[in-house]
Amino acid sequence: MDLSEEGEALSSEWAELGNNVCGILHGCRNLSLVAEHFVRAGWRSRSSSWEGYEVGTDWCEAELDCLDGVDVLLNGVIAPHRLASTVSD
Repeated sequence: MDLSEEGEALSSEWAELGNNVCGILHGCRNLSLVAEHFVRAGWRSRSSSWEGYEVGTDWCEAELDCLDGVDVLLNGVIAPHRLASTVSD
């Protein structure tokens, strides 16, 4: 998978907020492919552990970790106004 360090760092106002989003992506066995989807959408991505990835933009930064070999745990920080617009879309 191609990783991308390109893109803006998480805005300091959101970095200070702390984790406010956590979820499970069911049936996503391959973390690399999940991270690749974020990169194709313009997000930056980097390896953060043996299997995990960190993905981010200037308004969101999240860790992707293998939960049980079948699901992916996503947790991190998102600008609250972006979460509201994402959920309603």
